[in-house]
Amino acid sequence: IIDLIDPMCVSLNSFGLTQSVSFTHKGKYQIVEDRFGKADIRKIGSSGGTIGFGGVDLKDTAREKFYQFQSKATPVYLDVSHENGDITRFYGLINTLSESHPTGKGIISINITLTVSHIIEFNSSGSLLSDGYIALGGDAGDKAKYIL
Repeated sequence: IIDLIDPMCVSLNSFGLTQSVSFTHKGKYQIVEDRFGKADIRKIGSSGGTIGFGGVDLKDTAREKFYQFQSKATPVYLDVSHENGDITRFYGLINTLSESHPTGKGIISINITLTVSHIIEFNSSGSLLSDGYIALGGDAGDKAKYIL
C-alpha cells in the first residue's frame, strides 16, 4: 500500500479568527565581545519560528477541521494583512491545538500554534516584495552564489 500525500497547502483564511495573530521575526547573529564590553555583531542567517492565533468554537466545523489539519500534518497557509496593504503569507504545519472550556456554558476558545516553514510577502497589487520564499526571520543575507 502506498500513501499519497497531497502537497497542496490548505488556506486558513476562510476560518473566523477572533484572537490576535502574533509572530516574531528573528535573525541568527554571531556576537563577539572584547574585554572592554565592545561587541562586534554579525548577522549570519535567519531563524524560523511559530505564529499563534485562535478563534472560538461555534456550531460550525472549524474546530474539527483544525484538529484534522493538526493530526494529519496537513500543510496550511495563513495570510496576514498589514495597514499599508502588504500581505505576509505564512506556510507551515499546525503543531499545537489547544482548547479552553470555560465553566457556565461559556464559549469554547481554541488556540493554534503554526510552525512556519517559510513566508512570502506581497504588496497591495500582488507583486512580490520578498525574494521568493524566505524564512520567518527575513532574508538570510549573503547567499552562496555559484558560477556555472
